[in-house]
Amino acid sequence: MIGGLAISALALCAPAAQAGTWTAVANTAPNGVNLMLLLSDGTVMAQQGGATNVWYKLTPDIHGSYVNGTWSTLASMHDTRLYGSSGVMSDGRVFIAGGEYGSGGSTAEVYDPVANTWTMTPSSGQSFSDSVSTVLPNGNVLVGPVGPSVSGGTVIFSWVTNTWSAGPTYVRGGYQDEASWVKLPDSSVLTIDPFGQNSERYIPSQNRWVDDSVVPVAMYDTTLSEIGAAVLLPTGKAFFLGDTGHTALYTPTGNTNPGSWAAGPDIPNGLGTADAPAAMMVNGSVLCAVGPKATYNGPTTLCEYNPYTNAFTVIGGPTGATDNVAPYGVRMLDLPDGSVLYANGGSRLYTYRPSDPQIASARPTVTNVAHNVDGSYQLTGTLLTGISEGAEYGDDAQMASNYPIVRLTASNGNVYYARTYRWNDTGVMKTGVNQTTQFSVPGSVPAGSYSLQIVTNGIASDPIPFPVSEAYFMIVNQNSGKCLDLINGNMANGAVTNQWSYDYNGPNQRWALQPTENGDHFKLISWVSGKAVSVSNDSTGAGAQLWDWDYNGDSSQQWDLVDAGNGWYYIRNVRSGLVMDVSNSSTADNAMVQQWTPNQSGAQKWRLQPWGSYFIRAASGKYVCIQGAGSANGSPIIQYQQENNPWFKWQFTSEGDGFYGLFSLNAPSRVLCVVNGSSAAAANTHLWDYNVNNAGDQKIRIWPKTSGKFKFYFGHDNMSWDIPGGATGNNVNLQQYPDNGYPWQEFSLERTP
Repeated sequence: MIGGLAISALALCAPAAQAGTWTAVANTAPNGVNLMLLLSDGTVMAQQGGATNVWYKLTPDIHGSYVNGTWSTLASMHDTRLYGSSGVMSDGRVFIAGGEYGSGGSTAEVYDPVANTWTMTPSSGQSFSDSVSTVLPNGNVLVGPVGPSVSGGTVIFSWVTNTWSAGPTYVRGGYQDEASWVKLPDSSVLTIDPFGQNSERYIPSQNRWVDDSVVPVAMYDTTLSEIGAAVLLPTGKAFFLGDTGHTALYTPTGNTNPGSWAAGPDIPNGLGTADAPAAMMVNGSVLCAVGPKATYNGPTTLCEYNPYTNAFTVIGGPTGATDNVAPYGVRMLDLPDGSVLYANGGSRLYTYRPSDPQIASARPTVTNVAHNVDGSYQLTGTLLTGISEGAEYGDDAQMASNYPIVRLTASNGNVYYARTYRWNDTGVMKTGVNQTTQFSVPGSVPAGSYSLQIVTNGIASDPIPFPVSEAYFMIVNQNSGKCLDLINGNMANGAVTNQWSYDYNGPNQRWALQPTENGDHFKLISWVSGKAVSVSNDSTGAGAQLWDWDYNGDSSQQWDLVDAGNGWYYIRNVRSGLVMDVSNSSTADNAMVQQWTPNQSGAQKWRLQPWGSYFIRAASGKYVCIQGAGSANGSPIIQYQQENNPWFKWQFTSEGDGFYGLFSLNAPSRVLCVVNGSSAAAANTHLWDYNVNNAGDQKIRIWPKTSGKFKFYFGHDNMSWDIPGGATGNNVNLQQYPDNGYPWQEFSLERTP
């Protein structure tokens, strides 16, 4: 079986197809567009039409709209190319090889979207020309050169080692010129051999091609020897469109035994597919471009194939009943917003949005998001690589988009995309199988609470809460000087959270202090696991061990901070009323951290040390910085519109007890200080040489609020850091002032990129 129950469920849940809606992309591309690829940060890279080396990028607007997106120009390839191999690899880089036209017929190169650079691969010794290709489950790229160095041979490019190796030869030799490959649920790759009715499959686990069944109808025309696209359907069958006007459906076995073929419905109006794209849509239907058989002439007719009724419906084109171009010049791409991007060789692009909703049972799921040591994240879930490859074309272009896209939506509706990379699999329809991806959040994403969704080929998961740029703390015990630690970085539910020696560089000791959903309490979330510090078995008894567990909203996972004086806190469990405690006041590594009856001992007092460097945002929305990018003694500390510069960045260093010095990254030996050590209300603050024996005018204690904001109190007079009168303008000096409860005495901490 190949996940038969899940595949059946996809079919049963699908609605009947109805015609969708065409919308013109508001801004034209800088030039005509041909091949389009979805990058793993949600942007689209598009090659200029013809045999060129020019690439453009379409970036969606702040609301996630591609229709209202903007165009920019990317770095140019080394070689010019038209028609060849293309795909996005497991690390998010782009692989391009060959070209039926242009200077790159025998070369390949890789695009790095982060660096915006192209790098030639080593020579493969092949003549690729218009070679077909696919990304394998391990992330390597299988390519079928038109002029292979070994008769009937393939080659494999390793994205890890940047090397080529020989792949297996086809069952019947020859080559796969004009062929279309489609990835099946068992990760095998199916093709109809040119130019007849035999089929075969590539088996990745065995690195060999195996013979398969005979197709019951001819698919390649006898004039041009062309065929159309091949798409995996939500039913688990593969669907091929032919330039004879016929279609064919393949039912896989899920193993190396041959599958079964059946004739599908003929393409309407006697039309065919002499090179033409198709795109699997979020409702399960396939958008198809078709045209006159056995000719490279137009016009292009658009239709939908419904796999549940096994029937075509002709729909209108983007500007009329048909599109006055030849189908071979059309390209499609599945977008994260659920639409299909359509290019016909011109600079005006269009989107097609099906009227029916996405297939509910095809949604990805997110089961866990955890921090990596470098500040990125690992996301775990199911169906991260989708139920199909998305849009298809054939040997002249591949634009598979079956990889996870991370979409972040703010409460005001603004949409941002993270960059995903190192997907652990590129298979399709991996029902019930845990998959992972790494992702990083751009520094341009404002701090705040977001809804995170995984989107694959436009099909989105249910949203989960996700905080961006939040503060992380080391939770340090007064008695032992050791820290609350997720022992051995264990990410499983039930992993113990004991104490361990202070390690500023140790990710196991970093905890986010997140407000609960009702804003009344806190939850302590591990950087490593993304799970919450919880009382074992929801116990209310003294001596119950603390452990790490998926947050579920239970009060045994919620905590209050109780002032213990001088910047120390009792951390009290909401369910039990007991406090966090080191068993038997131990000072040893790995001593158990438990809940215990309050006794005011040092084993129950904890300080919160911010980890990393931060932007500090005032209630006005401005950010705390040093005026004029100063670094000298006496430089005023002001609020100003945010810039990503060192004079906006701050780091907290322990000053004994629960107090901290706030050091500037622009002047690492200088610290926030009250002018002249004054104890007067409205005394300004500035930058000054750090003095280890300061009277407290260079020390602050931190008071977290359940709103997610923080108050800062000076050590010498217990006054609050303050924006005078709540002023909102630039260049306003920060001062100290008695605590008055106004919002301009509260600040947000946003970790720097």
